[in-house]
Amino acid sequence: MSESEITNEPRTPEVGDYVRSIGRLLRVEDVTPTPPPPVKVYVFEDVTARVEILSASGVLIDERSTYTEFYGEGEAVASAIENAKRIAEELGPGVVVAVRRIVNECRAKRIPGWHPSAYDGKFIAMEPFASEPQGDEIVWRSDRGLIAPAPGDEAAKA
Repeated sequence: MSESEITNEPRTPEVGDYVRSIGRLLRVEDVTPTPPPPVKVYVFEDVTARVEILSASGVLIDERSTYTEFYGEGEAVASAIENAKRIAEELGPGVVVAVRRIVNECRAKRIPGWHPSAYDGKFIAMEPFASEPQGDEIVWRSDRGLIAPAPGDEAAKA
C-alpha cells in the first residue's frame, strides 16, 4: 500500500491506475494548448460632468451632483450647467459654482450571443470591464459662464 492510500489523501493517478468513472490511465502527455482566439475590445469615451462649489480663489469646497450621458451625447454637461445655475442663485455671491467635464476611456466586450442592449436596443449588449481617466476640465463657472464647450456639448451653450 502506498502512503496516500494509508492516509486517504487524494493523489495524482499513475499509469495503470484505474480511476472510477473515467477508466484506466494509459499515458500522460504534455500538450501545448492552442492559443485562445483574439477578443475584440471596444473602447468608448465615457463623459460625466460634476457640479463643484469653489471658493473665490478656486479652491474646491464641495462636490455636488455628477451627471452621465444616459440620455444622449452632451447631456451630462448640459444638465450639470442647468443645475449649477440654480445652485449659484441659491448660494449667491462669494462662492463659485463650476461644472467639471470628466472624460474616461471605457473598455467593453460583447456579451455572448446577439442580445440587444437594455439601454440602446439598436446595439448589441456590452460588458464594461475597465476604465481609465483621460482628463477633466472646468467647462462652466458661475462667475465666467461657458469656458470651453467640448464636442457634442453644444447644448450647454445656453
